[in-house]
Amino acid sequence: HDPVRYISDMLAWCHQSIASEADFFNRLKLKTNQQLIEQIKKDKLKEEEQKTTISTETTDENKLVENIIDINFNAESYLFSHVFDGIIRPLTSRIEQSILQIDNDMLSLLRVSHFLEFYYHAMIQHLDHDSKFITCIYNCWQLVNNTFIKSIENENNLLKKGFHINGGITNDLLPNKIFNDHLYQTSQLLNEYKQCMNKHLQQSSSADNINHVDIDHILPLMINILYDIIEQYNGYKKLSSSYQLIY
Repeated sequence: HDPVRYISDMLAWCHQSIASEADFFNRLKLKTNQQLIEQIKKDKLKEEEQKTTISTETTDENKLVENIIDINFNAESYLFSHVFDGIIRPLTSRIEQSILQIDNDMLSLLRVSHFLEFYYHAMIQHLDHDSKFITCIYNCWQLVNNTFIKSIENENNLLKKGFHINGGITNDLLPNKIFNDHLYQTSQLLNEYKQCMNKHLQQSSSADNINHVDIDHILPLMINILYDIIEQYNGYKKLSSSYQLIY
């Protein structure tokens, strides 16, 4: 199967299900009683205490609860955010397995990153930002981004080895095949990035909150390696200064 399409279909299903369940919850108009709210407060307090190293002797429970629970606390939102906890494990496992199949395909990894980015921002409109499901989507997104950077580094290592195998600098001073392939791949990544940014700009009046793959970090990785290889190549050093500039 196509891993990119597979991940996209799973995320689309999750998003559709979350939107449907959110509509269902809103139609119910649940009126949670004070006892349920107090129980939720205790659950959130317990979760927070597990994350902190503050001793129970010095912890002011009332103050901690005030910091955790907003004045306009919505118990329905909290309950709804836990509805999808059950699919976190299988979803994470399937995404990770799919990533392994494309760990050396930079273009596919970038596309998956854009899918995860889009659905992360879409789902967070329905679920609490600190819910386990949203955290799962975010962690998968970061995993893809890290794998993407590693794939660029692996590509650069292959480029260093392949440059000499492909004849280095030719007499006509034109880039050899591996250089052309690398530049073509860089062009594809930039086109994919541009398409992603255009979609975000169409869906939002502002791109300030978009935490996309940093193109300012990617481009130097893709381009600077070419300069490094050329400058370290003995054949380049033997060229005259004018020919070096041409190349």
